[in-house]
Amino acid sequence: MTTTSDDITREKLKLNELHIQPVIDSENKRAGSDFSAFNVVLGLLLAAIIANHLLWVWHYAIPVPSGDDYVIILNRLIIFHDLPPDLSFSEKLGFFIGFSGGQHRLVFLNSVIVVLYKIVGNIDFHTLVLIGSSSLIALLWGLWKYAGSVLPISRNRIAYFLPVALLILSPAYFEASLWTTGVLQNLPVLAFAFFAIAYASQRSGFFFLVALFAALLATCTAASGMAVFLACAAVLVAQRRFAHAFIMVLLFIAVAWVYTRGFPNDPSIPVTTSPSELIRFFLALCGALVWGKNGAIFLGVLLVAGFGVLTWQGLPKRNPVLWGLGLFVLLSMAMMSLGRAGFGVEAALLSRYKPYSGLMLVVIYLGSVIHVPSLTWKKFLGFFGLLISSAVFVSSLIHYNAAITDLGFLPKLRMAYRAIEGKVHVLSGFPGTDFSNHVIDTAERYGMYRPPSFSELVAIPVPPSKGVLPSTLKQQKAGYDHLIYQFIDGEKAALIYGGSDKKCTLEPLRLVLKSGAQTLYFEMQPPDWGWLNIYHDHSKHGFFGGIVDKRSLPAGLYQLGMTCGDAPPTFWGNGYRVSKNP
Repeated sequence: MTTTSDDITREKLKLNELHIQPVIDSENKRAGSDFSAFNVVLGLLLAAIIANHLLWVWHYAIPVPSGDDYVIILNRLIIFHDLPPDLSFSEKLGFFIGFSGGQHRLVFLNSVIVVLYKIVGNIDFHTLVLIGSSSLIALLWGLWKYAGSVLPISRNRIAYFLPVALLILSPAYFEASLWTTGVLQNLPVLAFAFFAIAYASQRSGFFFLVALFAALLATCTAASGMAVFLACAAVLVAQRRFAHAFIMVLLFIAVAWVYTRGFPNDPSIPVTTSPSELIRFFLALCGALVWGKNGAIFLGVLLVAGFGVLTWQGLPKRNPVLWGLGLFVLLSMAMMSLGRAGFGVEAALLSRYKPYSGLMLVVIYLGSVIHVPSLTWKKFLGFFGLLISSAVFVSSLIHYNAAITDLGFLPKLRMAYRAIEGKVHVLSGFPGTDFSNHVIDTAERYGMYRPPSFSELVAIPVPPSKGVLPSTLKQQKAGYDHLIYQFIDGEKAALIYGGSDKKCTLEPLRLVLKSGAQTLYFEMQPPDWGWLNIYHDHSKHGFFGGIVDKRSLPAGLYQLGMTCGDAPPTFWGNGYRVSKNP
């Protein structure tokens, strides 16, 4: 057998390939390792954002009832507890879906509190807040699966998703993330609506039924949830599935009819008939992430226009789930505008409504990254999105910190007062002192709620030697500007709650009671200003308070004052009566 020149050439090529291939494999392996390591770092950043959200919620969540919690949670549990055991299933079901008394069809909320009560035996508000906040984690996962995973980017996809995580888990929604009723109303409806849209877009009869169930859950969580039927119908029309779309429209009509029949007229809610007020309120809702109503309206215009452009450019076909989510958010905000515009544009900037604005920004960001064809533009949008979302995140932490602290501080202060005095006091308005007392006492008697005492909020007496200031310091130091918002003079305890225009957390904060020549000092529990606000120039207005146990105080007429550090006391009013020791 002879060897030709072609055979020799082929053998040489094979030998070269054997030498070259290990080098190529080594380079590919090294490149893959670098790529994997970078993605591990990005994954850790994403995990850190999620962990920060859960820790933040656990730290700041209101662990006691506040506002609507008395009626919607505790009183509903009392009613459930008092239901006769021989009621039929339909009668018990009527408890959940009753349309009387101004309840907002909170079937999901009622179900959660009853299930928790049945399993644990009592209600813990921390647990309820975490259950509601977990819906944001579910929403984030859904966006990754149905929007982030289809981004036309083959490498470092997590990097493009970090802005979404920062916007979805933003502290700007503190009222909707920390207050139990606000959490269970405003956050799960977003997750239910998203998954209804996501499953409706799947071309499957089974998933269509799942979408119907999720849409009903959204409807039974908040009134605006019914808009998901129209959003699903629009997605189905875009997919030319007209029969399914028709079913969604019919269900929307039926649900809207039931809602309007059940809603009582509430004279406390102002009604607006001005189209300009409705439009301004709607645009402010869309852009509520920024500060000030004019800035919110301007951002709202940009977001609505951006959604219109993406729709025109084919987003319904490129990603029907993302487009349907944006449509649902817009329809929900339009419905909220019809019911809330009478309160003025400022009401649109409440933190409980800001998740809708954040979701609109997420839709515009992801839709833009999907739409632009150039990788360079995708990188630019990813960097710009990360910059904007980080600014929103950090700005919310700084600006909202005092409000976050006060959101839970006053309810805890009331419970500390109740632990000594034996009663709850509400500042004013809904639900009222007598009703609150009745609900707490009944819930505690039934064993369904165990109010914490918060003994750390009881002011600690300071020895006179540490409270009296040298005369030189009295002359040199300027007093802090404090305002007392509430002073409750009970039989056994006094509740003091106020605000200061300067931070007094780096120096001792003291309550001062002066009666003639006698001056008593008490160290107050300073509010937790959070890990960002460690300097005086961050939040310049904060809240303080404490409980004074009067059972060891001499009876008499006292002047109430505050002092911070070495500053002289600032007094208010002519005096406050300390009753005889009980």
